[in-house]
Amino acid sequence: MEIRAFRSEDVGAMRAIWNEVVEAADAFPQTSPLGTDAEALAFFSKQTRTAVAVEAVADAEDGSASLPERICGLYILHPNNIGRCAHVANASYAVASAMRGRGIGHALVEDSLRQLAPLGFTGLQFNAVVASNKGAILLYEKLGFTRVGIIPQGFRNDQGTDEDILIFYHAALPFGATGAAASSAGAPSVTQQTSASAPTPIASASVSASASASSAASPAPTAAAPAPHELPVLRCDRLTKRYGGTTALADVTLSLAPGRIVGLLGPNGSGKTTLIKLAAGLLQPTSGTLAINGMAPGPRTKAIVSYLPERPYFAPSMKVHEAVSLFQDFYSDFDRPLAEAMLEDLGVPLGQTLASLSKGTKEKVQLVVVMARRAALYLLDEPIGGVDPAARDYILRTIIGSYRRDATLLISTHLVYDVESVLDDVVLLGSGHVHANAPVAQFREQMGMSLDEYFRRSFAC
Repeated sequence: MEIRAFRSEDVGAMRAIWNEVVEAADAFPQTSPLGTDAEALAFFSKQTRTAVAVEAVADAEDGSASLPERICGLYILHPNNIGRCAHVANASYAVASAMRGRGIGHALVEDSLRQLAPLGFTGLQFNAVVASNKGAILLYEKLGFTRVGIIPQGFRNDQGTDEDILIFYHAALPFGATGAAASSAGAPSVTQQTSASAPTPIASASVSASASASSAASPAPTAAAPAPHELPVLRCDRLTKRYGGTTALADVTLSLAPGRIVGLLGPNGSGKTTLIKLAAGLLQPTSGTLAINGMAPGPRTKAIVSYLPERPYFAPSMKVHEAVSLFQDFYSDFDRPLAEAMLEDLGVPLGQTLASLSKGTKEKVQLVVVMARRAALYLLDEPIGGVDPAARDYILRTIIGSYRRDATLLISTHLVYDVESVLDDVVLLGSGHVHANAPVAQFREQMGMSLDEYFRRSFAC
């Protein structure tokens, strides 16, 4: 059996399992089943995480697993409350009636506990465990949940009788850690799609003990995860991308909050460009999911994402003012006066062709038109890679001075020293794995060194 993020093709089976529990009227507070697959897809997509337990359907003749997989159960995970209470999660679980008694519920709860820290939660709280649901109570206590209290007659069953409900709580587990939940007996064999070197959480994700086998950096301490934001502007859940036999990204799980400047840092070949192209909708993941404001990359996300590729894309014969007009025609959020003001400030003549400009000046033009959009997420792939050192600070000031403060900037680069001073957060990639995802100030404090120093020690050749 495998537990993975749900896919759109799972929704029909998921809706049937969910409605089975709703209609039993002895566990879920909901009284109305999910009416259509479209309604179910919208409901499951808006959760912080929705995961399914699946198993391959064996061929009736030879026992091989050649047929489509079967959805056995599911869970949803989301903030238990809002604002100052949003760092504690709440969850609901449903197992198909024909599949119960096989430890699937145990595996689902255990997986949800492991997902808390990477998603920014500090614990899991159940508000309404019905007192007559003895199986669930036994499972939660077996997994190490604390019974917090009782609300008398808090659940009305379908006979109109009021029953007591219990409140349970469990602290988040480090991602990949063992403990009461991880070591308890009776769970089935489960593939959880986590990296063999899954890191220990710091802030919203992790800093691993070492970034590579040759790392000279000290092991990173752990820290409590911060409260999650209402909706991450970018969320990856066990995101994997392979090119043939080469794995570019492996089981990447992270969330980026609105209003932050985030450095996507790593050596060449670490997966930075692949991650950005996946977020821009130019590539499709091999497995796992990526969401922009809760949506899969597509036409709707392209309207709120402004993407700067690492290579030139304007025709050489195009004049600068024509490039500006092209963006104005394509994007309703494009601010032409802002673009022209930035180009003038950078000394870029509007009437010249791109072919007549230096490589660095061409990159300035592309950067300006990207930053002149009023986007929710800016994806900048090596924006200072082709710019001479003397101009890098100026380019960075242009980036910082032009973007909306409630937007998120994801800046990919291997030039850590140049960007460290402007970053709020860091995502550090190495060989396709996330080695760090934390606020920069917290990273420096806990590691006792700058990002640049850590980068140089960890990824030294």
